[in-house]
Amino acid sequence: MFGVNEARKLITTLLEDDSSGNAPTNEKELKELKPFHRPVRVDEVSLAWLLYAVANTHEFDELPVRHNEEHLNEALSEDLMWGADVSSVLNPDHGRSHVNLDVMADPHTKCFLLLQAYLEKAKLPISDYINDTRTVVDQIPRLLAAMYYIALDDTTIAGNFDLLCQFSRIRAIFATRTMVDADPLSQLSGFTNDAIRRLANGAKSRKKNMPSLWELRSQSRADSAALLKGLLKGQRFDVERMLDSVYATPLYSVEEAKVSHEVDKALGKSVGKLAITVEIQYENVKRGRSRDEDTPLTLTVLLGTRLQKSLLAHSTLSLPRRGEKASPSKKKLELKFDWAVANAGGGEEGGSMTLRFLMEDLRGLDTELVVPLS
Repeated sequence: MFGVNEARKLITTLLEDDSSGNAPTNEKELKELKPFHRPVRVDEVSLAWLLYAVANTHEFDELPVRHNEEHLNEALSEDLMWGADVSSVLNPDHGRSHVNLDVMADPHTKCFLLLQAYLEKAKLPISDYINDTRTVVDQIPRLLAAMYYIALDDTTIAGNFDLLCQFSRIRAIFATRTMVDADPLSQLSGFTNDAIRRLANGAKSRKKNMPSLWELRSQSRADSAALLKGLLKGQRFDVERMLDSVYATPLYSVEEAKVSHEVDKALGKSVGKLAITVEIQYENVKRGRSRDEDTPLTLTVLLGTRLQKSLLAHSTLSLPRRGEKASPSKKKLELKFDWAVANAGGGEEGGSMTLRFLMEDLRGLDTELVVPLS
C-alpha cells in the first residue's frame, strides 16, 4: 500500500510542478480526441518507483543471489539507468549514492536490477541471470494488477485518476520493451535508430515537430508518406515498410460520447452514465503485422474529474488487430459514475470530465477527451 500511496503523491507533485509545455491540455483544446502526453520525468519516476516497490515485495525474498553475485550486481548497476535504488531518479541533481556490497547481495536489489536490464535490453553478466530475469518478469503482470486493484480501493482520492493512468503506460513499456525516453516509433518495424535520428534532424531543420505515431496513423497514407520522405531528404530508407508498420495498427476514434444521469432509488443518489461509441478503422497492409496478430489489443478506458483528478469509472475494450478497411468496426461502452462527485470536481461552465484511452500493448497511441457534464 505504501508503494501505491507514495507513487500517487510523486505523480501529483510532478504534474503540479511541470512547466515543460507537456502538461495536460486545457479544456478548450480538448473538444475532440487528442493525443495524451506525459512529461518524460513523470513516466520515469512512476515507472522507477512502482517497479522498485514491486521488487521489494515478499514474492522475491527467495530470488537466488549466488556466491560472488553481489559483485556482478554492482557491475551491472553501473550500466543501468537507475542503479540499485531510486535515489538517482528522485534526486537527479545529486547523482547516485554509494551502495555497499551488502545491499548488492539482497535479492530485492537484484530483482530491481534485472527489471531494468530487461527493459533496457542490457547485456547480462552470466547465463544464470537469463533464467532469473524470466522468473522475475513473469511475475510482473500479476503484481502490477494487485497494486492497481489496491489503488482502486478508494477511487475518490485526489490524484488516483493520474496514478491509474500510469499503470497502463507501464504495461505498454513492458509490452514493447522501450524505455520512457525512447520515441514510440522505435517499437515499429523499419524505424531504426538511424531513421528516427534523421527524422528528428529533418524536422528540426524545417522548424517542425517530430512526427508522432498518432499523427502518422491519423492522417492518410499518402500524407504520411510525403511527410516521411520530405524529412528523410532522399535517404535510403524503406519508407513503405515504415508505413506498413504504422498502418498495421488499428486506429480508434470516439464517434459518440453521451452523458445522462438518473436517481438510483436503491442507493438514494444520482448516478451518471457515459455512453461511448468507439469506431475502429483498419488498413490493408502487406507487411508490418505483429507476430501476435491473433491476440487482441487492450484499450483501457478511464474517466476522471477535472479538478481533483479522482477516478470516476474504468473499463477496458478489446480491439482486434486485424480487420477490413471497407468495414470499420464499432464498440459500445457504458460507464457509470457518481454524479455528485463528477459535478463537484467538474470545474466551471457547467463542468466536465476527462476521458482517457490508454493502449496497453503499444506506446504512442494514448488519447484524451473532455466530456461536458451539461
